[in-house]
Amino acid sequence: MASLTQPVFANGRLRAAVRQAQAEQEQAKIAFKQAVLNAGQEVNDILASQQYAQRAIALNTQQVEKLTEVLAATELRMQYDSEVNYLQVLLARQSLLEAQLSLLSNQYTLIESAIGLYRALGGGSIER
Repeated sequence: MASLTQPVFANGRLRAAVRQAQAEQEQAKIAFKQAVLNAGQEVNDILASQQYAQRAIALNTQQVEKLTEVLAATELRMQYDSEVNYLQVLLARQSLLEAQLSLLSNQYTLIESAIGLYRALGGGSIER
């Protein structure tokens, strides 16, 4: 009698194993889809960061050019106009320096986002 009931219990175990394997397969499929969505979001965020940095660099470049002209004009006026003092020259230099620092910061952000994009697209890790 024991040999007759063994296939019935074995069949139940086999069905349970199939259901478990199907559940694990569905779980792996969902995890894969989530990983693809996360990777797509990461790439999208990095590309948006690059676009922002490029726009900011263009604006900062224009600002640096204009402030360089303002500084030159202020220095020239100080030589020939008694109403312009050295404090105004220093303020013009300070404004130029702040614009240059902002430009460098945005250039760094652009480089950083290019590295992040490389990593997000499977480029591996970059040793420092």
